[in-house]
Amino acid sequence: MKSLLPLLILIISFDVSSAYRPTVQHWSQGYGGALMMGEMYPFIISDESSASSPNSDQFQQPLVIKGLQVEKVIDGDTVYGLLGGKTYKIRLAEIDAPERDQPFGRQSKVFLRKLLEDGKFDAHISSEDQYGRYIAKLYSNGIDINRKMVSEGMAWVYDYYVIDKSFYLDQEDAQKLKKGIWSKRYPAPPWEWRKARRR
Repeated sequence: MKSLLPLLILIISFDVSSAYRPTVQHWSQGYGGALMMGEMYPFIISDESSASSPNSDQFQQPLVIKGLQVEKVIDGDTVYGLLGGKTYKIRLAEIDAPERDQPFGRQSKVFLRKLLEDGKFDAHISSEDQYGRYIAKLYSNGIDINRKMVSEGMAWVYDYYVIDKSFYLDQEDAQKLKKGIWSKRYPAPPWEWRKARRR
């Protein structure tokens, strides 16, 4: 009987430990809302919460910044947002708009400013680039800003960095209807334009 006692204790302890399963609430309490389970949950910054600089660990899950105020539209794929006295330099994810000295560069910038004319937007940040800009999908008044830029012919799908392949469907529709950049016969993608300018 004594020889079976350690085995019995091991079985009981395993059963007790396996009976505990952390719930969403447990993870939420432990990580301040930034949940890290099989499914990724967003870490959210809003007017009511801290607007301090997100660290690299937070990019292990989506980072959502809500209620950003439009500070400045730089071009068709870069915008500065303001929240809690901090400026967020944001590069629109998965798209590439014409450069400012490129055909449709000005129109693309004006169109993005028009989409954000309400003055407020949300940013779903996925990473940070080498220039310190946050890579994000923007939403304003229920509109997917990144997708709208592509569907209206004001930006290309960024072939090198696109994850959501459905962007190509929006681009194909814009091409068929000859919208924006596609009204030109042979529009040069911005990455080729930049490469040519560096020569």
